[in-house]
Amino acid sequence: KYTEAQRHDLRAMTFLEIGYVGLPCAIVGSLYLLLEGRKSIKSKVEALEQLGDERLEYLVEMLVQPDCRLIGKTVQEAGLRHLPGLFLIEIDRTDNLIAPVSPDDTILSGDRLVFTGIVNTIVDLEKIPGLVPAADFTYEVSPQQRSRRHLTEAVISHTSPLIGKTVREANFRQLYNAAVVAVHRQGRRVSRKIGDIRLRPGDTLLLQTRQHFDAAFRNHPDFFLVSGVDGSEAGRTDRAWIAFALLGLLVLLLLFGSIIPLFGTPTPGSTWAAVAKTMQSAAFPAIASLIVAVMMVALRCVQISQAHSAVELEIVLTIAAGVGMAQALDGSGLAQLIAESLNSMAGGYGPYALLAAIYLITMLVTELLSNNAAAALMFPLGVALAVQGGHSPRPFVMAVCLAASVAFMTPIGYQTNLMVMGPGGYRPSDFFRVGFPLNLLMFATSLLLIPLVWPF
Repeated sequence: KYTEAQRHDLRAMTFLEIGYVGLPCAIVGSLYLLLEGRKSIKSKVEALEQLGDERLEYLVEMLVQPDCRLIGKTVQEAGLRHLPGLFLIEIDRTDNLIAPVSPDDTILSGDRLVFTGIVNTIVDLEKIPGLVPAADFTYEVSPQQRSRRHLTEAVISHTSPLIGKTVREANFRQLYNAAVVAVHRQGRRVSRKIGDIRLRPGDTLLLQTRQHFDAAFRNHPDFFLVSGVDGSEAGRTDRAWIAFALLGLLVLLLLFGSIIPLFGTPTPGSTWAAVAKTMQSAAFPAIASLIVAVMMVALRCVQISQAHSAVELEIVLTIAAGVGMAQALDGSGLAQLIAESLNSMAGGYGPYALLAAIYLITMLVTELLSNNAAAALMFPLGVALAVQGGHSPRPFVMAVCLAASVAFMTPIGYQTNLMVMGPGGYRPSDFFRVGFPLNLLMFATSLLLIPLVWPF
């Protein structure tokens, strides 16, 4: 089916090979976003301010522990001056009260930092090591224990025994194994110290709880509503060095497979030859990634539940369906038919026209599917287009890889697009407004460089 030269051009891609064009594309895209794109991007701060009247705003006190990395820094240096959706209103120190807070005020051990803001930004405060809720006197400070804590919102019912008691008198720890971090009442925050707030029916409490608090108290008569706060789990900071080591191991494994040819051709039949063959196989990156992921769980860098929730079944099914469609496209001869049509329409304009066609088609398919599914679907078409035109298939394969990786016009074009859409308050029109010029820049950069790196 393929000539010897074409089979050679269809060899496995090395780890760094795509970087010859990918890195210039990254530089061009970054410059565009810094110089022009940022003017069209609505910032997270603006989005949160827009939603501020519709979201619960709390007053929360955070205690600076002796091991906190913010000690000795000014408010500006600590990054607490312009937090999105959060405002530092005062610093309660043993000898004085600093209010209003200026950017040059220094943070000291034992300071009580009083913030006002919405719950999603309070979650970010919770994740700073050495910064703990001042109202929770039994707060677990060890990273292993902190990772078991969650933020939960609960609304006090009319029959709750908490009514009429202050937070200090309520003994939340004994009753519910939880601690009150902040209180919201009738559409506004309560500005008193947490311990002195006298609870009323309908008050919304922001609680520091165990993992399964919401399930245990969802139908409890003391609360109208109990809801966990997404993303409030603290990371295992004590295991960060292990996680970085495993990441470095994965990078080294993938790099090693790319640089094996530099050590010369191994002796056939030797152990080194078997290792080299395995590390250069197309399946090795997936195998290495799986091994490192299992090690992350085994070494307790992440919990099994976190690893399980990180797997998006919809994305897996989309990729699997894309692979199946790609095989059907190739096996049925439809890829050949489409390639013949494209060659008849654009072949007369030379290989650059064919390369531009496969790139644009892949880019459009990626905006409608995921990048992996688009790459699997368009790969046989790109190869068929090159073979029928008498060209090397490698530049066409690289065009498919690149076009499937630079999807910026729609939220569904790439997984990370959806990840930032909600927190950033973006709309589909924002992606098109910023992504369309960016896609054109990637198209022009790729078409300029691909034939130079991988000739026709």
